[in-house]
Amino acid sequence: MKKIFIALSMMVIPLTAHAQSGGEQVVQDAANDLKPAFCENSIPNAIKIVENCYANVDADSAHEKMNQCIIEDMTVVFTIKQKQQQYLNNYQTDPYSNLDFMQKQNIMMRQLKHPSFFNSMTETGNTPQAVGEIVMKAYVKIIERLKQEGCVDLDKLK
Repeated sequence: MKKIFIALSMMVIPLTAHAQSGGEQVVQDAANDLKPAFCENSIPNAIKIVENCYANVDADSAHEKMNQCIIEDMTVVFTIKQKQQQYLNNYQTDPYSNLDFMQKQNIMMRQLKHPSFFNSMTETGNTPQAVGEIVMKAYVKIIERLKQEGCVDLDKLK
């Protein structure tokens, strides 16, 4: 998981743009969007939510919700990674091993679609480590909020 975290953290540079202003709202909006899928314990529904978020961003010429889509994406990716580790620990077959959503090239394609966000972040001088910390904090906040509402149960998630 550490390798995927490092690789993915380098792809989510746009998140730091809203880390100081509006970051909490992005996290709350992402948690609200993902809540139905996590309450249903449905990874396929969570993936659909992420795909719909990106589709809506594509329809918006300003791409205003790009950070929200990325944080939703990373939340689902990290959750699936945890679920994969759970299968591995229990010597079970990983049903997500061939999931197109989880292929590294597909993750990169989703998140690099709007390079202007990445360009703006390199201009501010944020390091990959700082970006990684922001991503992980947002993920933890989303999962905490969903747990408070009884919507995250890794054992039931399918």
